[in-house]
Amino acid sequence: MTIFVYLAALDRLVFPEDPVAINFSIRKHCSGFLVAHHPNKNAETRYNIYVDGLADLWEARKKERKSWIPGNRRGHRLVKATREELLVSLAAHEVRHRVQSDCSPKKFSPKSANLVKDKFIKSIIRFEALVLEEDRKTYNKENKSKFFIRGRINRKEFDANVIERLIASKIHRKNAYSLREETASIIKMSAP
Repeated sequence: MTIFVYLAALDRLVFPEDPVAINFSIRKHCSGFLVAHHPNKNAETRYNIYVDGLADLWEARKKERKSWIPGNRRGHRLVKATREELLVSLAAHEVRHRVQSDCSPKKFSPKSANLVKDKFIKSIIRFEALVLEEDRKTYNKENKSKFFIRGRINRKEFDANVIERLIASKIHRKNAYSLREETASIIKMSAP
């Protein structure tokens, strides 16, 4: 599984002295995630890849996920992400959760857009804030449980989503391997 390879590679880049285990689970994640980071205080920290329903969930994610490419001569635009871009950015999202847990960086929030000077990062944060509001409306219309909504819409997820979109935008139409050091640096960055 390619997601395993990207997750292992990014975890090793960001935490070269302490890579963690990656497990496959035959159960579905309670909130429907494909991959999840599990920090445990008394047990081993690990990533889980949820195999049950993976193909269906992957197809749905592929259709819905677009990369936000800000600030070129033609303005901002949404582009369809390639398979590699989806997998690398998804792995980056999960490794960011480990960074949140182990390194305690300052997390991005919708308010971070007012503090960021970099126009590229500012546009990613603003776009993610719009997505967050649309997701909140959709979940409420679909009568999703409060547990489900809290699992999807919170500060940690917003922060990891910003990193995921930054990575997808940075590697768009480029060789992700050649940008691995920059990718690791983005995963570790702190909000202003």
